[in-house]
Amino acid sequence: MNFLKDRKGNAVIEFALVLPMLLLLLSGGYELVMYSLLHNKVARIAGTLSNVVSLQNLNRSQLDQIVRAADIISAPFEFDPTTGNQGVIISHVHNEGETQDPLNMVVSWQAIDGSMSSKIGTEGGPVSSLPNNLDIVGKQSAIITEVFYTYEPLIFKNFMDPISVYKTHVSVPRIGTMNILLGE
Repeated sequence: MNFLKDRKGNAVIEFALVLPMLLLLLSGGYELVMYSLLHNKVARIAGTLSNVVSLQNLNRSQLDQIVRAADIISAPFEFDPTTGNQGVIISHVHNEGETQDPLNMVVSWQAIDGSMSSKIGTEGGPVSSLPNNLDIVGKQSAIITEVFYTYEPLIFKNFMDPISVYKTHVSVPRIGTMNILLGE
């Protein structure tokens, strides 16, 4: 009965009891940090692409190259629009008259990388909605970038469903109205 008084193994037993909770806490923290970083990256993709497009008049080839730059900006996250889980859409919205109704505005052109559908509208058609109750007045125009990303947890894959992240960014063309792409 000497082993009941022996205290040498207490630390090992306590560690064995605490270890699963510690691992769960660390794993949850890792997933939370990665999800927060992804939100930042997706917002940065939208802002960077919108800004670059608004700086100069572009042709279709240049615009397509800019859209594909999302993969570089998204590091360390993989950005592959062919999977159907990620995508970038850059739209040019033009207000043709004195209206604040998006249905009377036109999507002049779009650059699409991926199979996602734009929440703004389709090229040549009316605007279905504008982000954040944006007002485009007079004969103004705007470059609206939409970025779609579906985050799949790395550690809790079996316990959490994939989470969709959608970010937009609006820029005003710096040179002219950019209603048409060069060469079109």
